[in-house]
Amino acid sequence: MRSLFRCAPTPSFSGAYRCRSYRDRVRHFHSSRPNQIINETVVLAHNALESVHSVTGLPWAVSIPLTAVLVRLTIAMPFQIWSLSHSSKMKKLNPLVVGWGRYFQGAVLTKAAVNRAYISPNAAEIQSQLLLRKKTKELYKRWKIRPWTRFAPLFQLPVWLTMMESMRRMVGMTGGLLSIVQGWLEKHPEAPNVPMVPSLYTEGALWFPDLLAADPYCALPVILSAAVFTNVTWGWKIKKREDIPKLPTRKERIAAHTMRVLKRAFQASALFLCPVMIASEVPAGMLIYWISSTLFATAQTKALPKIISTKSIPAPCKEKAVAVVIGGEAKTQLSGFENLGEKPTKIKTFTGR
Repeated sequence: MRSLFRCAPTPSFSGAYRCRSYRDRVRHFHSSRPNQIINETVVLAHNALESVHSVTGLPWAVSIPLTAVLVRLTIAMPFQIWSLSHSSKMKKLNPLVVGWGRYFQGAVLTKAAVNRAYISPNAAEIQSQLLLRKKTKELYKRWKIRPWTRFAPLFQLPVWLTMMESMRRMVGMTGGLLSIVQGWLEKHPEAPNVPMVPSLYTEGALWFPDLLAADPYCALPVILSAAVFTNVTWGWKIKKREDIPKLPTRKERIAAHTMRVLKRAFQASALFLCPVMIASEVPAGMLIYWISSTLFATAQTKALPKIISTKSIPAPCKEKAVAVVIGGEAKTQLSGFENLGEKPTKIKTFTGR
């Protein structure tokens, strides 16, 4: 049997070595306090809403949309500007990346022809993509481009969820996505200390004077569904169906099809919001914040790309006739075309074919 005492060479005050209990050297761990970050952020969002309402002195029907706009301006817009600036750099560099892709495709096929080796189209595409991926990383590193910044606007999603959870508590509703997540993280989750605000009962506007009750005319759910649908439609840039087969790589074609499916799914979800909000009898105060945030996000989506715009890709030169003499007869030679898709049929005049 293993002894519970072991002699450790630890000197005592008397100068002699003493035996130290093995149990005394065992570290005891206790369960830490449950994570309170969700509750603290929800309370912080509630304080922000209360601060805007008390400082401005405006009714809740006005201060709630104002808070939504301020949150979008201070938190969401910086992420969106950061993402657009890097997207601008990627757009400027895209012709160079496409050129390298064409070069690697030809290089792989040329190497196989020189070595007199057969290579399937799929294998050639995989090899060229590996070379292009390595070269693209070099180009992005040289020009200080971070491709993952295209997802930077998603960083504001936790803030939006926190504000929505705070509004949910203020209008007296329970549940919500954050409550579900908190239930996964903690065995006995504590509800955020956000009380219901009685003044929401009298500080409505127009046809919804009571912000604690659902819209009696069901207009707000319809507006919300239309706002979310518009945001998805304008915010998601996808390629046309007929343009997808023209993409150079299989990876790009799969990504384009995936984006089309996701956009259609989110558009369908936006339309499904209306009956869900009506059936759930969501209070008007919560819908006002959601509508205001979505409408301002849509305005940002349309305005910011025009403000942070990039120079368009240089267009081919226009047609220019140059007079030449062939066999004593003046002919014209075309040095350019209006667009790359135009076939040089007018060259027949010059060549005589």
